[in-house]
Amino acid sequence: MQHRIPVFVSRPLRLTPAQARSLKVIEGYIVRLGLDPKTYEASEYPTDVPIAEVHALARICSGGVILGVIKYSDEPREPQASQVGKEFTSQMAPTPWNQIEAGILYSMGLPLLILRERGVTGGVFDHSTGVIIHDIPKALTNLSDVEGLNDALLKWSAQVRAYYYRR
Repeated sequence: MQHRIPVFVSRPLRLTPAQARSLKVIEGYIVRLGLDPKTYEASEYPTDVPIAEVHALARICSGGVILGVIKYSDEPREPQASQVGKEFTSQMAPTPWNQIEAGILYSMGLPLLILRERGVTGGVFDHSTGVIIHDIPKALTNLSDVEGLNDALLKWSAQVRAYYYRR
């Protein structure tokens, strides 16, 4: 069995079916690159201090992927006077845990790949120096659907390997 280099994947806990398919495509490609995507589900946190668990997992990783997607709220927004009924809304902002996990990984000096749906901005999703940021469509069926995503993943995986072997 081939040894895979662990990498942290930060993503929202709740995804639309299309977002979940996109994540599966990305994680599948990460595995084909010889890496092992690691993440925590909310139910897996063994303590009342999830930030400590995130830090512990990050310490065994050699890179990180931050996936920023459009969040769809279950909470109806207040209808305006001219609207009838309730509407559900999408929010372009990333989750707070995306920001926290990215901060932990960045402070540890791990190579980061920031993937975001178009329109997601704020914090780590704004262009910054030294971090690979790439836009992905809402429904990714394979990497050839997105120009440059394959190149971004290859460049990031080379940085992950360099970090891993320097340790």
